[in-house]
Amino acid sequence: IDLEQCSKTDYHLKFLGSIDMSQKTDKPIFSCMEYPKKQDMLLFVNDCKTRYFTRDGKTIETKDGDVVYVPKGSRYRVECIKDSEKSSTLQINFLLFDEQYQPFVLSKDILVFTSQSHVLRSLFEKSVIMGIFFSQKIKNSPFGLFFYIIKLNLF
Repeated sequence: IDLEQCSKTDYHLKFLGSIDMSQKTDKPIFSCMEYPKKQDMLLFVNDCKTRYFTRDGKTIETKDGDVVYVPKGSRYRVECIKDSEKSSTLQINFLLFDEQYQPFVLSKDILVFTSQSHVLRSLFEKSVIMGIFFSQKIKNSPFGLFFYIIKLNLF
């Protein structure tokens, strides 16, 4: 499913959590190689650069302002390759289900969307500050709108 379709689709959100994770070049590499990611994740790269290494040998680099989509089941390692005093990733973890309660993901691969939108940065910051945890049906919702705003700012 692409982001535009996701912004127009009714779906169920089983879990949503958010975190502001500090990123520093001297920190150990984070790894999901042995234990696959349990939720989908959207993250905003804030004032740093990171490098992902996937289980199938791909290397993906991100920079400040990028949005990264990591699908449920992903196996990867990530390291911070350039930092500053404020470096972090603003992360939103979630599970999506269609109208028949069948799980779906936006992509099977880790995707990077480039954007320098301050609106997008602000959206992620507000989502992380709110720290929402809930389960409900989404229909014309702020979360659906969130996907739509990401689409508008990325494409």
